[in-house]
Amino acid sequence: DNKFLHLYHLQNRSHFNITGQLDIVTTEVGEKYVLTAVHSNRTVRIQTGYSIFDHGDGNKEYQQQSRLDLSPKHWIEYDVSLINKTKDEIFDAQQVVISVIYPKRSFTAQGFYNISDSIISTDMSLVWDKDNKTVQAGLDWRRVPHRREQLLFQIKHPSFERDVSFYSEYGYNKSAIDGQLVVDYSLNPDQKLTLGAKVGDNSKLLTYNYTYIIFAQHNATNLNLNSEGAFYWSPSDFGTKHFTNYQRSYLPPSTAEALARVNLDDNEIELKKDNLASGLFHFWGRYAGHYPLYTANMTSIHESNHSRGEFYANFDEKLLYVNINLTEDGSQSMHTYGNIPDARNVRFNMWRQYDDRTVSDVSYYLSLNHSRLVTSELRWSPQLMADVQV
Repeated sequence: DNKFLHLYHLQNRSHFNITGQLDIVTTEVGEKYVLTAVHSNRTVRIQTGYSIFDHGDGNKEYQQQSRLDLSPKHWIEYDVSLINKTKDEIFDAQQVVISVIYPKRSFTAQGFYNISDSIISTDMSLVWDKDNKTVQAGLDWRRVPHRREQLLFQIKHPSFERDVSFYSEYGYNKSAIDGQLVVDYSLNPDQKLTLGAKVGDNSKLLTYNYTYIIFAQHNATNLNLNSEGAFYWSPSDFGTKHFTNYQRSYLPPSTAEALARVNLDDNEIELKKDNLASGLFHFWGRYAGHYPLYTANMTSIHESNHSRGEFYANFDEKLLYVNINLTEDGSQSMHTYGNIPDARNVRFNMWRQYDDRTVSDVSYYLSLNHSRLVTSELRWSPQLMADVQV
């Protein structure tokens, strides 16, 4: 079948004159279309077509070809071939080949896949240029017993000393999911990289508890990582904790720990961070009390600084005191004491203790004698006044 088209300017054909032709060729296996357009001294041709072949046993091949010619030296062509290699209802198998060609360059990509409910297998390759430069890749996935799955991805190239492989195995159940990845790219077994992780769910009624484990190993760089932690929450307490061991290259092994915990029943809080970079920080505090008695206790550690304190307030006895030890042995401390022993007297003092030396910061008393004479005195440290002004 042929179609012709001629468009031109009525007064000046040299100004606008296009001829076109469409040729359609039908065969037993497909069709081919050729479209040619000519304008002045330029010819553009587009060719496209398809073919369907039956190889028996239900295997069919579909081919599609296209080519664009702008000039004898400027053209591009591509071919696609899709082959159905399915032989039964269990596996679905297909093969595809794609080729792209233009002057001085060519690319051919080929792929194959085989799929079932428990297996996926694929192969891919790319070949380019006349010297047949090649890169290949393959993907294999399998479902194995006990709710586990395996995945293997490989890359092949002539410049590699061995195939690069990524192997992963992972699984899951009602309370945990875990996985491991192994990267192997060298003939030296010490170059193998192993990564893994596991997440667990230990939650119960009204209580949420999640744990994790992360590890990594690479002998060539002396990499060794092990990290584990947990997150938990309940109506009475919640918190998180983490612990990590890490070593790499020439660096010495190091550990890191972090913790945060709040207990609502005991009015208690704890914070902790310990690593090589920032040192140790640890804080613990507890509050308790109902009218008329209120108490609180705390300890704090920051590197070599150790502090410990207590707070006491009794409204019935009209008594208040605060004691804070600034050192572990108690040689340096801060104190506050306040008391109203009766309706005629008030006492309040703040002081610091350095070994055997006492420094008074604030001292105040008020007294009313039987003659209704009011006596009051306020003393403070000059350094304290300067601090207040600043």
